[in-house]
Amino acid sequence: MRELRDTTALVTGASRGIGPYIARALAARGVNLVLSARSEAPLTELAASLRLQGVRAIALPADLAVATERVALARSAEAELDGLDILVNNAGIESEGVFIEQSAQAIDDTVAVNLIAPRCTSRGCCCRRWCSGDGVTWSP
Repeated sequence: MRELRDTTALVTGASRGIGPYIARALAARGVNLVLSARSEAPLTELAASLRLQGVRAIALPADLAVATERVALARSAEAELDGLDILVNNAGIESEGVFIEQSAQAIDDTVAVNLIAPRCTSRGCCCRRWCSGDGVTWSP
């Protein structure tokens, strides 16, 4: 398996579900982390706990349903820890209820977070690494 120590990963959806587990697993391998989700408090707590493991970890809250926040996340993630090597597109949302009864906004948000955001973060964060053949992206 490829050595990951001293690489840097952006993990979206890092505050809940499998996100914190992914972040902890990467930190255990020596990966520095940029953590993103809508919920700032859990991100900040997770980043602090990961720093205790000896990795660099920062929290960048973002709502991936909002185009300007997707762009800002990609730029900030690259800048904060001097580039990215790994992108984990983990963010996702689910609307409950019957599709025909869901609001147009709920459907738009689901498409934005689950479909558009992974495409945009992949292009925005990994283009330089992919071009060199070194980058890795993973969507659970």
